[in-house]
Amino acid sequence: MKQEARDLSMAGKTSGLYKRIGFIAAAVICAVLLVAWINGGEEPLHSISVPVEAPENVQ
Repeated sequence: MKQEARDLSMAGKTSGLYKRIGFIAAAVICAVLLVAWINGGEEPLHSISVPVEAPENVQ
């Protein structure tokens, strides 16, 4: 009987551990998404100017 009671108490602790790990993982994902949203990931457009030689006999 004591073994069954101990098994039940351990089941509650592991369930709480999984909930805590899930909460921490969700918080980390939200933090990463927030940083990505604030950063935007966009850079202003830069003009690309490279001299190109054109052929002499263009018709």
